[in-house]
Amino acid sequence: MTAAPAGEFLNPKQLHDRYAPLGEAELSKANSELARNYIRNFQQVHGLVPTLSVASVLSTFTNLARQDVFTSGIVALAARYR
Repeated sequence: MTAAPAGEFLNPKQLHDRYAPLGEAELSKANSELARNYIRNFQQVHGLVPTLSVASVLSTFTNLARQDVFTSGIVALAARYR
């Protein structure tokens, strides 16, 4: 009941390298797939669920803007700790 879906654990650089080069149409498609997986509670996922993996301390939030890779939403700024 509480089992997580099969995940692909990515650090921030890997996540950036995967999504930053995408064009608008590709990014929109990826976003739609991720949203669909979330809405379906990861019950019908094809492939691994990309998961951000980092140990950090949250320091601030900011709204995303037109000049950012992801143009809408909120981003959390965190400092890595060990």
